[in-house]
Amino acid sequence: HKAEFGEVATKLRAAQHAFVETVQAESIDEAAIRTGSAAVASAMADEAILRARVRLEVHGLLTPEQQQQLRDRRAQTQKRLLERQKQRPRPQGR
Repeated sequence: HKAEFGEVATKLRAAQHAFVETVQAESIDEAAIRTGSAAVASAMADEAILRARVRLEVHGLLTPEQQQQLRDRRAQTQKRLLERQKQRPRPQGR
């Protein structure tokens, strides 16, 4: 899957670069900004779909015990992320 991830990453970087260029242009082209935004979103969706497919493929190779360990680790990671978010100071004026 290395080549697939490389292709998706290249497509995403190109879409992001083109979008930034459009947004930072000397004049506002609303249609181009919308088109660029849609291209970035499409590339991000392609990446998410590939990640999900590979994750499912790998998950199918694991034993039930390994699958449970993976679920437990994901739950722990999610819990830590939520705790960190709660500890962050909130911006003033919002």
